[in-house]
Amino acid sequence: MSASALAILGAGRMGFAIAHSLVSRRVFRPAELMLADPSAESRTRARRLRCCVTADARAAASQSRAILLAVKPQKIVEVAQLIRPEVRGKLVISILAGA
Repeated sequence: MSASALAILGAGRMGFAIAHSLVSRRVFRPAELMLADPSAESRTRARRLRCCVTADARAAASQSRAILLAVKPQKIVEVAQLIRPEVRGKLVISILAGA
């Protein structure tokens, strides 16, 4: 896995839509984004963007300069604990209201 500018943790509807917009508007090149999701279906859809894709949120967080949390609200605590060792000195953005 190579270093990326942004890891999007959660490649479901919202995470995929954000990644698609960032790539199509040329804010990021596909190689600069890494999408992480435990769902094989979400990873398959994310691969269409030609971004780096993984099931491992911690690895994605460790290999990026910034992290966008786009996970389901009920998963935020689990994911936050998982990536905690990887976030020091990085920009972390959440699309979850109140999180």
